[in-house]
Amino acid sequence: MKQIGKRRILTGFHVFAGFDRKHVLELLEAYLDNHYDLSRCTVLSNSDGGSGYTKDVFDKLAEGSQRHEHFRDRYHVNEKIRQRLGWVRKGGMVDRLYHKVWQHDLEGVHCCLDMLEGEASTAEEEENVRKLRAYLERNWEWLTPLPLREGMEDCRKGLGTCESNHRMYTYRMKKQGRRWSYRGGLAMVKVISGLKNDDLEQALAGDLRGIPMKSRKEYRNTVREVLKKPVPRPCRADLASGLAGTLYEYTLIPREPGGQAQEESAGQHRVLSLLGWSTRADSVRLPGP
Repeated sequence: MKQIGKRRILTGFHVFAGFDRKHVLELLEAYLDNHYDLSRCTVLSNSDGGSGYTKDVFDKLAEGSQRHEHFRDRYHVNEKIRQRLGWVRKGGMVDRLYHKVWQHDLEGVHCCLDMLEGEASTAEEEENVRKLRAYLERNWEWLTPLPLREGMEDCRKGLGTCESNHRMYTYRMKKQGRRWSYRGGLAMVKVISGLKNDDLEQALAGDLRGIPMKSRKEYRNTVREVLKKPVPRPCRADLASGLAGTLYEYTLIPREPGGQAQEESAGQHRVLSLLGWSTRADSVRLPGP
C-alpha cells in the first residue's frame, strides 16, 4: 500500500471480474492456491455484506490460512448511515455518530442513536433509526478497526474501501446510456482486467465461457501430496553419462572401422569438459549407449 497525499492506494493486487460470481470465486481460489502458501499468511477480507459476499464466503476462500480477519466495507457503512439519517441536518449528531462507529465505541453509538430517535418527528424517521441500530449491531464484530484487533496493534493501515477498485469498470461501462450484450460486456470486463493485471494477451486467449475447475479442497490436497514426495536427484556420474549418450546420438556419423568409437569418445569428452570434470577412466565410468 502506498500513500498519495491523504489517499492510500493498494498496490500489487490482482483483479478478478465476471458475470458469474461462482466462476469468479473459482478463479480466485485457484489463484490463491497457485501463488500463496496460506498456512503462513494472515488474510484480510472486506465486503459490503450483501448476498454472496458474507463472511462465510470469505472464510472458505481463506481456508487453511494462519488467520483470517474480515471487515465490513467502510464506504457502505457510511452510505448506510447517510441513507437512514437523510432527514437529519448535516454535521452535529451525525458527525459524532460517524466518529463513535469508527472508534468502535458501542456505548457512544447507542447514545447518539437514542438522541436521534428522540429528535425524530415521524414514524418513518423513528423506523429508520431502529433499522440503523440493528444494522450496526449486526455488523459490529466486523466494524472493529485493524489496530484494535488482538495481535494487530502494530498495524495502522487497513484495507480502505473496496468500492474505489470498481471505478475502472464503472467509468468505462456505465453511464451515458451504455448498454452491453452478455458476451460483449464479458469481453470488455476481460480486457479491463487484463490491462490491470498486465496479462491482456492471456485474458483475450481465454474462453469467454470459462473452464470448469476442481473444487478447491480436492485441488489443495492433491498439490500437498505431490509436494510431500521427494524429488529424485541424479548423481553426477549418471548425469554425465546421460548427457554424453545424448550428445553421442547427435554426433555419431558412420565412418571407417574405429571411427565410431572416436566420435563417442569425443562427444563424452566435450560434455565432461563443459561440466568441469575429469575425463580420466578412474574418475567417471561412462557406459556406452
